[in-house]
Amino acid sequence: MAGTGVPSATQPSVLTAFVTAQANTLAFRANLENATTSLTAAAANGDTTLTVASSAKFRNGDPVYLTDGARWQQVTITGLGGTSLTVTPAVSYAQGFASGSTVLRVRTITYTLGSGQLTRDGGDGRGPLPLASNVATLAFAYLDSGNNTTAVLANIKRVTIALPLPKTPPGHPTQAFSRDADVRPRNL
Repeated sequence: MAGTGVPSATQPSVLTAFVTAQANTLAFRANLENATTSLTAAAANGDTTLTVASSAKFRNGDPVYLTDGARWQQVTITGLGGTSLTVTPAVSYAQGFASGSTVLRVRTITYTLGSGQLTRDGGDGRGPLPLASNVATLAFAYLDSGNNTTAVLANIKRVTIALPLPKTPPGHPTQAFSRDADVRPRNL
């Protein structure tokens, strides 16, 4: 899931799938709803209206990326109609973006443990939503392609997750167990 739909273009810079990689917070970019369309007319430098195949999967306020495979630009939707998106800032590349270039919504998804509550912020404007309460610890570990711990966001290829939880069957003393996961996003 992490990195799904993130433009692979390298100009003006490489976009990393991971935004934050800390012991109790994981934030990554992804286009989980496959909100994608394409330009049906070129977008010239200075344009604020994009002509697209469909605006159905987009909303006002959505940050979106324009990409032609080599370059990308992030803009925010300020208006939409059936086959048009109004954006800010204006297209800023001298050569613009050709018809057929991709327009996609990539959100930042954040999982955080704070004050005993595990939350998920889907990047959709609703803010953090609770996933679990009474969580004492949560640990993310970030590994590179050689399975070495890394703090370099661009080098993360695997994430291990340890979530120890208390388990108390009725009439029994508290027992502890851990829900662990080892995630290797195939698109990284």
